[in-house]
Amino acid sequence: MKDSQTQNEEKAPVNKDKGGELYKKCIKVDRCVTVTFWINVALALLRALFPQLYPAQIDVLQIIVIIINIVLSIWVDDFLLYNAECERRKFAVQDGFGIELGEYTTDGYYTNQLAASENRYFIDLFESNHYTKDISKRMIPFAVVKTIIALAVLAFAFRVSSNPDLVLVAAETVFSSVIIAKSISLPVYVYHMEQLYKVPYRIFITSKGNITSAMRAEITHYAVEYEAVKAHYKVQLSDRIYEKNKHRLAEEWDELRRKIKQ
Repeated sequence: MKDSQTQNEEKAPVNKDKGGELYKKCIKVDRCVTVTFWINVALALLRALFPQLYPAQIDVLQIIVIIINIVLSIWVDDFLLYNAECERRKFAVQDGFGIELGEYTTDGYYTNQLAASENRYFIDLFESNHYTKDISKRMIPFAVVKTIIALAVLAFAFRVSSNPDLVLVAAETVFSSVIIAKSISLPVYVYHMEQLYKVPYRIFITSKGNITSAMRAEITHYAVEYEAVKAHYKVQLSDRIYEKNKHRLAEEWDELRRKIKQ
């Protein structure tokens, strides 16, 4: 569903929404990653425009900021976000099949009213896919602008600097490549989300409920592929974009849910 902990806060009692706390940690650390990113860009520009202004101190500070950024990026992508997504995968299974798999729970996260079954699980993922593809698509312009600004500043800094430090230039290049890679990966992630979305839409809506054995196998593969794409690309959805679009997305999903044939 909405891969944003904010929905949990709205639809579940606070004492039941333990899973949302994992995403809150991701958001806090990711904000620190963003801050250190822009500090690094600002320091590069400052060193280029004012090369005589504490050059040694600025170089040391920039190295520290780069290291902090890299460490935080690894922490949020490979540990915090993994744990949050792992629990979210458990939520879908718990809600779909009515089986408790862990200590974390999120009551009311999905709007599915079916009895516990495979179909309930698949439709839960369909609902998640609906929100994920829309929010991630709206993140693309911000990622592109961020990358363009960073590259422009670093290119300018390299060009006008009278004595660029090769180590720092190399570090900045690696640092920027992370942003570039994410900017490229995001549209690919959106493409996969949009292609995957067609499978449950066709099976549960356009097929008019005539689900064959082949369709059952196809929707099972969809569930595996959907979770695999999310795990592979490690895209953390924007809570701000979710908040801005949540009412529209909820109305769209309610309309789709009424069309679902079982």
